[in-house]
Amino acid sequence: MRKLFTHFISLFFASTLWAQSTFQLNFNYDGFDIVGGIKTIPTGYFAAGWAYGSVNFLPVGIALETDSVGNIVWAKRYTAGGFFVPLTINDMQKVGGGGYITTGQRNNAMLMKISSNGTSVNFAKEYGSGWGSGVKEMSGGDFVVAGGSSAKSMNPNKDSTSIYIFKTNSSGTYQWGRSYTLTSPVFDSHDAANDVVGLSDGYAFVGYHSQNNGADTTTNILLFKTDFSGTLQWMKSFGELGKNESGYAIQLLPSNELLIAGYTDKTNSTGDVAIIKTDLSGNITYSSAYNVGALGAEAGSLLKTSDGGYAVSGWVITNVFPLTVKSFLLKLNSSLGIQFAKQYSGLVGSFFTKADVAADGGYIIGTLSGGQTSWDAHLIKTDVNGVSGCNENS
Repeated sequence: MRKLFTHFISLFFASTLWAQSTFQLNFNYDGFDIVGGIKTIPTGYFAAGWAYGSVNFLPVGIALETDSVGNIVWAKRYTAGGFFVPLTINDMQKVGGGGYITTGQRNNAMLMKISSNGTSVNFAKEYGSGWGSGVKEMSGGDFVVAGGSSAKSMNPNKDSTSIYIFKTNSSGTYQWGRSYTLTSPVFDSHDAANDVVGLSDGYAFVGYHSQNNGADTTTNILLFKTDFSGTLQWMKSFGELGKNESGYAIQLLPSNELLIAGYTDKTNSTGDVAIIKTDLSGNITYSSAYNVGALGAEAGSLLKTSDGGYAVSGWVITNVFPLTVKSFLLKLNSSLGIQFAKQYSGLVGSFFTKADVAADGGYIIGTLSGGQTSWDAHLIKTDVNGVSGCNENS
């Protein structure tokens, strides 16, 4: 299942500024090298995702580790065990006991735990149907996954997607799975969960729901809570008629509130970053849209920072002709006011952006970026002010 693969690195910039390293580099393995998650580790950074193209006709999992200044330490690929079986890694988290847990799809929703050096797979299992979009390790060592499914076996009368969530123990043994279909006012809608966070009495999930307003075909942010057994406690939908809103990331705050990062086109027809705060019953206590680019933006990661604030990463469209897509980093203070907003560009564009807070207080960002001949995994290390040293603007 594990094979070492070659890599070609284009190191754009590396420096030490106020004891903070900054760099940008491209990692090229196949035609498309997509970052599903990136984390700070004691020795540097770890990224996982998936790739496909001329080398791999169907997607394979990929993982790599760099040192603190961006030098590749090792890189691995992970296959699904069959030529016609794809494997995608959509999210990755560090595990308390060591190693990493990933979720995505391998025919069905998938969990794969890999060792800290990437050389061994502790387990790789499929569950139910559909795909996993976000995974979290809970306080007892269990894993809970947020995702979706289009399987008829779950909802025979529906030809669109449904919410699919599931829970395993620390060894990947299936404990429960739930599929939720919203039936009012429209049954045949597209629903999915994108992220999950643990609570003292259950789990909160965020995602999206379409056609929530009669014949309206736009999407709304969906927030719902379950108990520890996956039984639905409540579900809330946030959105307006004729407007698109989606939720992508969620955090539990020390104030026992939920913070959601997503997308809205309510204030900008092409889209802004949406930030919503709710109480633990799903009642909104704060909501705002943040314009980080003239032509639309979508969040990918929501981070807590050491100063009590938050950072949001994602991708933003800055021009249509020619089409220009960049990664962004939005820094908010504890009151959710803007401290800075930065954009980072590859040679062609940047999509599927994830981020983490670095050990020195800066940020590590992973994205899919257009390179010289292919779409590469692009890693960006910034200082605490979001400065990487090149290919960026405010």
